[in-house]
Formats: sequence, C-alpha cells, structure tokens
Amino acid sequence: MTTPIKQVVEQYYEAWKTGDISKFLFAPDFTFDGPILSFASPEPFFEMARQNFPLVKDVKLLETIYSENKAFVMLEFVTNTPIGSWIAIDYFLVEDGKIKYSRTVYDPRKLIEFMQAQ
Repeated sequence: MTTPIKQVVEQYYEAWKTGDISKFLFAPDFTFDGPILSFASPEPFFEMARQNFPLVKDVKLLETIYSENKAFVMLEFVTNTPIGSWIAIDYFLVEDGKIKYSRTVYDPRKLIEFMQAQ
C-alpha cells in the first residue's frame, strides 16, 4: 500500500523541521526546481538540505490543497538567521507514495544577500 499524499507532504516538512533526511520520501528519479537551485536526482537535494538544516527554525504550513497525486502548499519558512522568514509556494507531484517532482517558488533576494555575506 502506498503512503497517502498528505502524509508524504507533511513528512517532507518534518524532515526540514527535524533535520532528519530519512523523512524525505523521494522517488529514484526525483527532480526539484527552485528559484536558486535545481536538482535532477535526490542526492544533490539531500546535500543541500544537510547544509541548510541548521538554519531552519520552523516550517509553518499556512494553506494546503491536495488532489490524488498533486499538492500545493503555502508555507512560512522560518530561519534562525537575520533573514527571518519568507513565504513560499511548493508544488509536489507524488507517484506510488514518493515525491517525483517538487517546485518551490519564493522571492530569493534576502536569502541571496545572506548567502553572499557569509
């Protein structure tokens, strides 16, 4: 039996909150598109997540819309940095209980400025 889409998506955000990479349920051919980075497989996404877990203070789901195999989530991504937080929209395509594709949309200007200052 496959994992329901709501559980798959909520577990994705638990991974960000807890720093537990095993909570990401990705298909072997997972791809990700974001405003700064894109990945064509899970491994580079895992590496990016490991680097950024220490910056994550909280992830607040503000609104969710689920269909049989797709989800849209509006969230507040809260950091423990001078950036503070930002609002993002995440789109997921889930097949057989695994995230096959994810796209994140947000204004990256504060994050880019912070990264350049490091």
